[in-house]
Amino acid sequence: MDVYVESQGWEAEAAEIQCLLTNVVQHFLRHYSQPPTGRIRVRFRPNDAPWIDVRPERSDDFPIWLNATDRLWDQFVYQFAHEFCHILCDYERPRCNCNHWIQESLCQTAALFALKQMAIAWQTAPPYQNWREYAERFDAYANRFIGEHRLPNGVALGDWLRENEPTLRANCYERSLTGLIAVQLLPFFQIFPQAWQSVWYLPGSKEMSDNFVAKWHRTCPDEHRGFILQMAFLFGIKIGTNFSNPMLLGATTLFEKTSFR
Repeated sequence: MDVYVESQGWEAEAAEIQCLLTNVVQHFLRHYSQPPTGRIRVRFRPNDAPWIDVRPERSDDFPIWLNATDRLWDQFVYQFAHEFCHILCDYERPRCNCNHWIQESLCQTAALFALKQMAIAWQTAPPYQNWREYAERFDAYANRFIGEHRLPNGVALGDWLRENEPTLRANCYERSLTGLIAVQLLPFFQIFPQAWQSVWYLPGSKEMSDNFVAKWHRTCPDEHRGFILQMAFLFGIKIGTNFSNPMLLGATTLFEKTSFR
């Protein structure tokens, strides 16, 4: 996918921002066997939240607005990766609003994923050598978010979700809640980055999360079903299949060791 940044309003050079955001896209699409196509047009809007809009025509550019300023590249990455993930989720396909919190949680996960991946990559291979110092800032930004969105001590995510799902269904933009879910999901995508391909197949179901995840598992391609089983395990959801595959069992153990609890 191509990224085009309109020049109006930014304090940084549009070419610099375009290079940065193109790098964000690359950190996702390198894990795709068949990457999505199209062009993203990025605009600045200082007085409103970052946003992606539905295109009038499917051949149009994907319109994304950001409000990051100066050369605060960590904020640019966080905002853009979140909105870009909506594209990866096929956001223009009609779905039930009551479960949009799941997509919002995945998009916040994507923001953290991009920051963490770029924090590693930019230590040795930034787009420009004088950008190397931003690697540490990316990591600090992500770690600060992680530290602010932890599960209460002794509370399992499945139990937490059963308590908070009604609130999430009523307000999908409850960032403190979707942020907590994102922190729990992040190690999963760090271990299995190719699983970003699975978010395209999010169902349109209006059912509660247990049936939603079960339907996602049934309707996605075979190669992604193991990952969704892992997610079901994380959320304490049983969808009729146990972790009998040794690779899944090993990945589950690795996930449990690396999750942010």
